[in-house]
Amino acid sequence: MSKEVNISRMEEITQPFNEQIPELVDAAESFVVESEEDVSKASEFMSSLKKMERAIEDKRLEVTRPINESIKTLNAMFKELSAPILSATNTMYSKIMSWRTKEKARIEEERMALLKAQALAAKNNDEELVEAIEELKPAPVQQTINKAQTRLIWTYEVIDTTKVPIEFLEVNTSAVGEAVRKGIRDIPGIKIYQKEILAITR
Repeated sequence: MSKEVNISRMEEITQPFNEQIPELVDAAESFVVESEEDVSKASEFMSSLKKMERAIEDKRLEVTRPINESIKTLNAMFKELSAPILSATNTMYSKIMSWRTKEKARIEEERMALLKAQALAAKNNDEELVEAIEELKPAPVQQTINKAQTRLIWTYEVIDTTKVPIEFLEVNTSAVGEAVRKGIRDIPGIKIYQKEILAITR
């Protein structure tokens, strides 16, 4: 937490790299590879590029590591600070939604009972009672109660993956890659093949 990075020093820190990078980039652009000897020379040059890449990465880590450590510590501190409030908010949310569910059930039960009574009154040709019962029908649960507001949203739940259209399915590339690395060579619907890649040794 005590380590700080002076942003104004960034130009000074990166200056040695800025002086070398344009020359290396120009050399790469103009490099011609037309023979085995050229490949040998190119590999040496690529090795120097890799060294520069590692040097830049090392410097980046040197500069950013204390910052990231400070950010990690601060994030953990504020996460711990807000955790009880988040828990309390979730508790209140659950209580309100539980009440709404119970209240809707109570109102529906009351409404059905009144409908039965109204049907019986209608059967007995008691129009006055039918109208009286109509006025007793309960109002639905309000969507807005003070600061608590509810609304209906569209969401989903997967109930049978075998029936989901293919455009909504995603190949688990991590699992496929791991399987191929472990020696699996036949997966229905997937082409497994060898591809040449280039590696430069130090």
